[in-house]
Amino acid sequence: MDIGQIWEEFFTTWKAVITKPEEFFAQWDPAEEWKKVIIFNVICGLIGGVITAVLTFFLGLGAVVRYPLFVLVGTFVGGIVLFVCFKIFGGKGDIEATIKMVGYTQAVRVFYVGIPFVGFIFSFLAGIYQIWLLIAGGKVVHQVDSTKAAMAVLLPVAIMGLFSLLAAVLAGVGWMAMMHAGGG
Repeated sequence: MDIGQIWEEFFTTWKAVITKPEEFFAQWDPAEEWKKVIIFNVICGLIGGVITAVLTFFLGLGAVVRYPLFVLVGTFVGGIVLFVCFKIFGGKGDIEATIKMVGYTQAVRVFYVGIPFVGFIFSFLAGIYQIWLLIAGGKVVHQVDSTKAAMAVLLPVAIMGLFSLLAAVLAGVGWMAMMHAGGG
């Protein structure tokens, strides 16, 4: 397969995942070769890294290397976590299909750009859309309804939110204790 074919397959897949996720996952073969989703992840990460490097006037050049690695690690870790969550809610899919499904939802990573001051807006919106993609893919891969898919996807988000809240409270309590001890 030459670079032109790889790019054409990437763009066709990327467009299908972004614009018609339910249709994409309904037609997708979870038993496909691992290299397809890995190449897809690397390209998504490279595009996001290059966009970040260019928009930061190459101050963010390291993103070209970091982003593909983060996308791959995120695919595997996220896939494992979501596999467990889908099983909690009665999912029937296997871990391999779940990891690959998460890999295709990484299509949004081209929008995770490190532009100073506004990049977080793109990242936030892309993250919200990725949640929708995970729900759409999870329904197909795990043969569950929309409610169960949403609960499985949102469970780790809720847990992370609770841990963040707990960390903020503990940091505030520590700061207050430090201020009280120093002011007394």
